Amino acid sequence: MNKIAAMASPLPDAAALDARKSHARAWFERLRDDMCAALETVEDALPAGSPPSARAAGRFKRTPWQRTDHSGQPGGGGVMAMMSGRVFEKVGVHCSTVHGEFAPEFRRTFRAPTAIRGSGRRVSR
Repeated sequence: MNKIAAMASPLPDAAALDARKSHARAWFERLRDDMCAALETVEDALPAGSPPSARAAGRFKRTPWQRTDHSGQPGGGGVMAMMSGRVFEKVGVHCSTVHGEFAPEFRRTFRAPTAIRGSGRRVSR
């Protein structure tokens, strides 16, 4: 057995990894919500008498979406949040969580990390 194959995986177990993914997803979704709220506050704060102040303040429209990977398997999705307003002509804040396999033609465009190149480890493409 070669030395690299005998090394323990640096990744946590599946349950811990799933918990980390859920925590990261929730954090980014909160950040998206905070950003949307802050931008809507700017829309609300436009002073009366400003050229576009007669129009209604913009509000985000949220549109969920899903994707599939190259094989047609589920690949995650997200929410697009878009606003057309009086301060911001067009602004978007998006959050997505995707997974799946890269298409073979896309996968071939990646180079192995520097730590792997020259180490004798094989990277499948």
